[in-house]
Amino acid sequence: MSEHRLPDAALARPVALVNILAELLQGYRRPAVVTNESGTVVCMNAVAIRSIDRKPDEESDGTPTDPQLWPRRATFSINDQTYYLAVPDQALEAPSTPEPQ
Repeated sequence: MSEHRLPDAALARPVALVNILAELLQGYRRPAVVTNESGTVVCMNAVAIRSIDRKPDEESDGTPTDPQLWPRRATFSINDQTYYLAVPDQALEAPSTPEPQ
């Protein structure tokens, strides 16, 4: 019986950094985004999408719809690039974010 092996190049191929950051955020239950040094959002979780895409007539907890207004909570430096985790103050003040419906 022959064993199937991936070529060494396939094993060494790095996983895209944005994919890793996005996977990290998906487990976070409050709105969160990762931005680069210029403030561009490179990934966000589903709760952040709901906060950002909120319609004007929808109920709000006061979270700004612009994630650039959310305070930076952590800094990641990876491969000479800097990324920031941003989470709105309102998300930290809330006792718990309800599960998505």
